[in-house]
Amino acid sequence: MFGRKPKKAATMAIDPVCGMTVDPAKAAATREHDGTTFYFCSASCAQTFDADPHRYGHGESHTHGH
Repeated sequence: MFGRKPKKAATMAIDPVCGMTVDPAKAAATREHDGTTFYFCSASCAQTFDADPHRYGHGESHTHGH
């Protein structure tokens, strides 16, 4: 096993609007709210968040048909 480095587990995020798992490096959109970065699967979820960030800003997960 010389020369092999263990792979780091990717840290995934949860889209606060739809609940999908999102790779932060590939997120369609991000937003900062109350000092926290949120990652979104789509621009549509980010727009929904923008309309009422306090509804989603506490780690709650809501679905909308994904």
